[in-house]
Amino acid sequence: MSKKIDLSEARLLLAQAVDTQDRNFVYARPNDKPYTSCVNVPLDDTITDTYLLDIRQNLPADSPKRITGCLVGTAMKLSGRVQNWNRYATGSVRNFAEFLTDEALHYFTGAQIAQDAGKTWGQAYDQAEAWANGVNWGRRGTNW
Repeated sequence: MSKKIDLSEARLLLAQAVDTQDRNFVYARPNDKPYTSCVNVPLDDTITDTYLLDIRQNLPADSPKRITGCLVGTAMKLSGRVQNWNRYATGSVRNFAEFLTDEALHYFTGAQIAQDAGKTWGQAYDQAEAWANGVNWGRRGTNW
């Protein structure tokens, strides 16, 4: 197995992932209900997995989930570490824990929380960067 993604690499990957769309891009939209959560791969015409096809069928035609995976999924795709995307297509950042150091996991988690709350990818990136720069915005009074 290749070296785990550390905080330095995670920061670069997240910035590159934001650049695939733009800082104002909103991935998690309220009108995508009931599928407002993260999907790590684009739900485009190449999807063959039955579960993902069901999600895709129920999304609005203009859903961002049809053109890109979520922010962290995009960063992980850019890393080249994930080979079996069927296993990692849905779920939280924790699904990628085997590829990440603890710091990188926390960094990506901060971005995912902001994205899933409906923030732009730029705001999600800024939230993750705030944590990396020592700003304590963790849950329950901790830094994760």
